[in-house]
Amino acid sequence: AIGKFEGDLQHYGLKTEWNGNVAQLKGTGASGEIRIDPSRVTVEIKLGLLAKAAGIDPVRVRASIEKRLAAAFK
Repeated sequence: AIGKFEGDLQHYGLKTEWNGNVAQLKGTGASGEIRIDPSRVTVEIKLGLLAKAAGIDPVRVRASIEKRLAAAFK
């Protein structure tokens, strides 16, 4: 399921690099991590200045990521 979500993140230009149950997210204008615990998956994405300057709305990004993550785990 997380593989499908990773594919969705590529839509935003984010690449993942896994080390155990934690993946570092890196992309132009954004960074963060995915953490997989036994009972939950946590995604943290930080928008950089480039993303903010481009007018990317963090509320819309969050909603989109939550929707994609929920769909991946159905």
